[in-house]
Amino acid sequence: MSFELLPFDAKLAGYTWLELTGGRNGRGIGKIEFQFPPVIKSDSKMGSYIEKDIRNIEPLAIFAGAKAREVELKWTYIITGGTWTINKVANLVKGVRGYFYATLAEGMSRASNLIVRFRSGSVVGVPGQTWTFRAEGINVAYSDVMVSDGSTVGSNGVFSLGVAFPLRTDLTMKLKLWSRAERMSTDYGIKGVTVDETRLKEPMLDLPGLKSATQLTPDWY
Repeated sequence: MSFELLPFDAKLAGYTWLELTGGRNGRGIGKIEFQFPPVIKSDSKMGSYIEKDIRNIEPLAIFAGAKAREVELKWTYIITGGTWTINKVANLVKGVRGYFYATLAEGMSRASNLIVRFRSGSVVGVPGQTWTFRAEGINVAYSDVMVSDGSTVGSNGVFSLGVAFPLRTDLTMKLKLWSRAERMSTDYGIKGVTVDETRLKEPMLDLPGLKSATQLTPDWY
């Protein structure tokens, strides 16, 4: 059954930008298309301490440093027909799940870093910029219900490739802020953004306003 999102939900989905770059051609998987508005399940910032036991009510703790900001993003695909066919959803899921293999064709020595460019409303990122992250993991969960496009069973009793797929697929990606990652491509697709081509491979911390810790704004953390 084909249906369309409400205009408000479609607009919300557009507030999230997730682009998987890098790999053998620098482009990686590219920008991820969302069917429904993605959800940030967690957004955490942790610190680490060196602890030493002493004869007291608690250990002696020395602050050792801050850990990277970590975001867990979840989004869903449902086979509804129309635009969202079995083949389209299956290819999207396989592409995201296979992102970590993007360096294999030419070997790590000739491939670019796997850099995730991410922004989500006012939660992650600032207007006109995507921030650089690294993907810690990608989890794919399928529903128990399978759907088929109506293709017939082959002569050997096996379905042809792509005719059946789970009705619903949930993807969860864990991302860690990577401020020293290189920017691999332009900020195309973001309204009103102009990019200096000479600065495309500068680390995020070298962007205007992010050159030193004293200039970082609270939303960057």
